[in-house]
Amino acid sequence: MNVLFIISTDDAETSYNAMRLANVAVKKGDDVSVFMLGKGVLFEKSINEEFNVMEQVTHSDGVIEVLPNFLVYTGKAQYGKPEIQKIFEID
Repeated sequence: MNVLFIISTDDAETSYNAMRLANVAVKKGDDVSVFMLGKGVLFEKSINEEFNVMEQVTHSDGVIEVLPNFLVYTGKAQYGKPEIQKIFEID
């Protein structure tokens, strides 16, 4: 299923719960997009101890074929836990 979350508030609890729900959908196998609108783009500034939105920010891995000879690779990541996804060897 394709799911779109639109976050238009800088309220920490609302943003945190929206991102938690988005993560549940991703783990369930849904294709998820999150769009921040208006005050929603300020979500990083609304972080507090109880509702740390950045802890819920993750990136999925994937490959996007922009053109037949142009691939973009994205690695999965979770905020604060960087990992090496792939090492490219160039001859």
